[in-house]
Amino acid sequence: MDNQTQTKLWSTDFIVVSAINLFVLINYYMLLVTIGNYVVDTFAASKSIAGLVTGMMVIGCLIGRFITGFFLEMIGCKKALFVGITGFIITMGLYLTAFNLTSLILVRFISGIFVGVIGTVTGTIVVYIVPPNRRGEGISYFSLSTILATALGPFAGILLAQHVNFSVLFYFGIIIGIICLLIAYRLKANKLMINSPQKQTSKQKASWLQLSSYIEPSAVRISFIVMLVSIGYAAIQAYLSFYAQQLNLIEAASFFFAIYAVFILISRPFSGKLFDLKGENVIIYPTLTLLIIGFIVLSTAHNAWLLLLSSALIGLGFGNFQSTAQAVAVKVSPHHKVGQATSTYFILFDFGIGLGPYFMGLVIPYTGYQGLYLLCALITFLSMILYYLLHGHKKPQITVTEER
Repeated sequence: MDNQTQTKLWSTDFIVVSAINLFVLINYYMLLVTIGNYVVDTFAASKSIAGLVTGMMVIGCLIGRFITGFFLEMIGCKKALFVGITGFIITMGLYLTAFNLTSLILVRFISGIFVGVIGTVTGTIVVYIVPPNRRGEGISYFSLSTILATALGPFAGILLAQHVNFSVLFYFGIIIGIICLLIAYRLKANKLMINSPQKQTSKQKASWLQLSSYIEPSAVRISFIVMLVSIGYAAIQAYLSFYAQQLNLIEAASFFFAIYAVFILISRPFSGKLFDLKGENVIIYPTLTLLIIGFIVLSTAHNAWLLLLSSALIGLGFGNFQSTAQAVAVKVSPHHKVGQATSTYFILFDFGIGLGPYFMGLVIPYTGYQGLYLLCALITFLSMILYYLLHGHKKPQITVTEER
């Protein structure tokens, strides 16, 4: 990275990496919500096999995130991003040649690796290009691209799957990849190299054998809390439709994630600025409290208004908590380990999102959906206590002053 002090937030680099993250994740969520039906219809597979094919991309993402933090130091952010985008384009093309379940599972896995690489690299680049004293605000704005993708991707996927041949979605992914590759050329290479604090010795060059080369220990505690909190959100993603059917609120539930996204969009700019001015605690405790209340309202919802009120509360809570926690993971880590810190955060976040539905599904026969979301409120409350013990009791450092 160069030593020039930056004050501009909405730079060309910032817009480019945000756009790449948005486009790739739109395609990711398009396929995530539609590939199961494709597997059942095309290969006459069972729903359990369809679930395996769907989840294989999530596993690939975890692998991609795990390895990316280390290789960022070796080849730099821009080269890593081009590797990720190129691999993404190739795997989108390979979908068209996957004529059996084994090959499709393999393609899903490899495609997930490259999506994980892209997500980790773009998240790392953002940390380096935003002004240090506006880092919380910058990460908040950048993560809006992820929020928009979670809303636009499933909508576009379901809509397209109803009106066009499924192969069109794969061609759409190829086009998205090419667009991302073209706009990635606008990135300034001299601003995207990660400098180690000292020259590597031969012992350090063999550090690929060490877990700390992939996982940043300083970021583990806040990322573990994120994993716990994300389990509750995963339970919403996985079981809200079933719960809404039970309540006869299917139509209202169709607006749940739209309301969720709207309230994040409204609140995120303010929460990011508040993080930079007052530190993380002034964001974390209120957002977790709102999330707890949101789960309680969801568990007691008996009409559309309460269901949508819970979506607004959960959007204000979880949506702002996760971006703040990402900023904390970066803040507590050494500056030259931002890549590993970002990777650590997303690995544990994905663990919560990916494995949460399985574990929470085990308790549904005993608790029902109302009890499930009350349990989510309890887990969030315990996570707040754990946050205080592991991080929140420390005096927050409001201003970032490290050298760039």
